Amino acid sequence: MRSRLGGLLAFALILTGAASACSTAGVSYVYMAIDAAGAQHRQIFYTDSSNIFCIAKVSSGRADVTIDFTLEQNAVCPWCEGKTCVNPGDFDSNPNDIHKIFGVTESTPGVGVENVVSALYSVSGESSALPCNGIREQNLPSTNICSGGGNPQAEISAVCPPTYESLGADSAGPGYTCCENLVATAPAQEGTSVLPYPAGEYTCVVSLDGVVAGSTSFTIIYPPANELGNSCPTPPPTQNVPCYNWVPKGFSCVGYQPNTLCNCGESGLWDCTNGS
Repeated sequence: MRSRLGGLLAFALILTGAASACSTAGVSYVYMAIDAAGAQHRQIFYTDSSNIFCIAKVSSGRADVTIDFTLEQNAVCPWCEGKTCVNPGDFDSNPNDIHKIFGVTESTPGVGVENVVSALYSVSGESSALPCNGIREQNLPSTNICSGGGNPQAEISAVCPPTYESLGADSAGPGYTCCENLVATAPAQEGTSVLPYPAGEYTCVVSLDGVVAGSTSFTIIYPPANELGNSCPTPPPTQNVPCYNWVPKGFSCVGYQPNTLCNCGESGLWDCTNGS
């Protein structure tokens, strides 16, 4: 079963493998996986995937070897055009619509043979380092979200939970609002609501001591179609919660509330009606 993890929007580096000296440093393999150990290879992921890891197998006889991961966004799925992005031709590679350098991170794995170094792909890319002393929420679409063309152009701040104040749209990275805790005596919280991975085409480039050592491409698409032909996310739809970037425009899914059917229309928000 696919599931969705709401975690901090940042690269997480994980190193596994036995330490064993070698005289040179090299990267033998670069690939994508859904687990940090790199056991479950994937090239296609979903907007509601739990995790997306870029994996490099590194051998080194030096403790100071440096591995850099650069995540490049090559194309996005034009949500406002109602594309399902099942076919490669559906994607939009217009430079004005993508974040070419979507994320970067660095690791020093040390001495070892075929060590697995993993970078956890961040939802909001290079801006994920923006501090947020509170909770991250997905921006809400404005009333003219599709006025700029195929991709959502206009967003406003998310609605924050009680005792939290919005710091504005994109305050926690592109597409995300930072909700800061207003109650000084309340326990500090850091985290995020459930957020979608942006549908699109990507490349993970791995460099060793500043020299490109390998790369791999992968694709993020909408969840597989259900028996009704609709693509529906693991988090069940709720009224007035953002649906854009989760599923294609115009799709309908069973809602969180009993006997409700929710449609993802022009507003970019779930519109749920009682079907009983």
